[in-house]
Amino acid sequence: MEFLVKRTSEYWNKGKPCEEARKEQHVFTDEWPCDDPSKLSLYQGREELWYQQGMNHRIEDGHIKRDFIEDRWFVSIDSLEDLLAFSDKYGKIILSRFIEDPNIWEIEIYDDYREL
Repeated sequence: MEFLVKRTSEYWNKGKPCEEARKEQHVFTDEWPCDDPSKLSLYQGREELWYQQGMNHRIEDGHIKRDFIEDRWFVSIDSLEDLLAFSDKYGKIILSRFIEDPNIWEIEIYDDYREL
């Protein structure tokens, strides 16, 4: 199974989070619950900015969407035993759905404090 992987301590730097990680391009879809960027206070009177960023601008189910291609780090973990070995190697981990794409699972190597 493929997991997006990151380190808490690398939040801003986005460096390679672990030796097993490989960088891949990931398509992230930015979605907003309205049918026109002019309905977003950030873009009112400046709708052209919405279209200058990203690609594949569209409306689906009444929501405006656009795609971005970003480099992300991924690891392959094929069993629960492999996941436990990964945690033994790197310490505490947080396993969750990736907030930007709930179809992807994310492993965060929890090596720094992040709560506010």
